[in-house]
Amino acid sequence: MDLAQTLKNATSTQPIRCIDMHTTGEPTRIVYSGFPSLSGTLLEQRDQAMRKYDHIRRRLMLEPRGHDGMYGAIIRPETELVRSGEAHVGVLFIHNEGFSTMCGHATIALGRFLVDTHDLAVFPQREALKVDPATRTVAVNIHAPCGLVRVTVPVTPDAKKSDASRPVTFLSTPAFASAIQLKVPIPSEVRWPELGEKNSICLDVSYGGAFYAIVNADDLGLTNGLKDVDLDAATRCVQKLKPYLESRPEIKSAIQHPEDERLSFLYSVMIVDPNRGHKPDSVAGAETGLCYFAEN
Repeated sequence: MDLAQTLKNATSTQPIRCIDMHTTGEPTRIVYSGFPSLSGTLLEQRDQAMRKYDHIRRRLMLEPRGHDGMYGAIIRPETELVRSGEAHVGVLFIHNEGFSTMCGHATIALGRFLVDTHDLAVFPQREALKVDPATRTVAVNIHAPCGLVRVTVPVTPDAKKSDASRPVTFLSTPAFASAIQLKVPIPSEVRWPELGEKNSICLDVSYGGAFYAIVNADDLGLTNGLKDVDLDAATRCVQKLKPYLESRPEIKSAIQHPEDERLSFLYSVMIVDPNRGHKPDSVAGAETGLCYFAEN
C-alpha cells in the first residue's frame, strides 16, 4: 500500500513530498523530495537535521498530519557509503520523539519503494539494482545511521516492481548483547500496580541498530504474558520504566556503543513473551515481543 502526499514547508517554497506505506500495519512516511539540503557523512547529516530541522520532523510525524505511532524515512541520495559504492542510497529515520538510527519495518517499506520507483531524480542509483534471476530478487544496500543494511526485495516476473506476495528480508549491522539478566531495583516512586510485591526486575540490554531493554512480561507483573495483554497497563508500566532506566548507571554503561557515541541511547523497551512465537527450523528460539519506542 502507498499513498502520495504533499506537505507545505513554511521555510521553503519547495513542498515536501512523501509516500505513505505500511508493513503489516506499521506506518512509514517516506520523504523523497523537498527536505532541506544536508551535507557531510550520514551521521553528520543526522546531527544537522536534528539541530536545524526538527520543526519539519515534528510537522511530518505529529498531529494533524501524523500520530504518535507514525514513523518516517527521509531518503538521502548522497552519503559516504553511496560515494564509495557500498550503498545505493542513504536514509534518516524519524519518529514522534526525534531521529532514530535503525527501524526494521521502515527498512522493509523503503526497500519496496526503492524497487518500485523508476524516477532517477528520487533514486539516482535505481538502474544499478541487479536482479538475481534464480531467486527473482533484487539486493538493495541502504546506508542507515547504524551502518550498512542489506535488503533483499522479491520482484515480479518482469522485474519492474516488487512482488508483494513474497517477503522482504534484510541483514542489518552486527547485533550484540551488552547486559544479560541485569537486576534493576524498582523504587516506590516508579512502581506500577501490576508489579505487586516485587521490588526489582531482570532485563537484557541488546543492540540491533539501536539499544533495546528487553524484559519478560511476567517480570513486569503482566501475568497473562502477551496473550490478551492489557495494553493500557503495559503502556503505563513502560512510561514509568523507560525514563527510570535511562537514569540508572548500569543502563548508561550498557548502552555505550563501541564505535560512535551518537549511537549510545536507549531506543526502546521491549516486552517479550517466551511462551509465544513461531520458531522456524534452524533457529535456537523464538518469542513474541511488544516494542515501545520513542515516546510510545
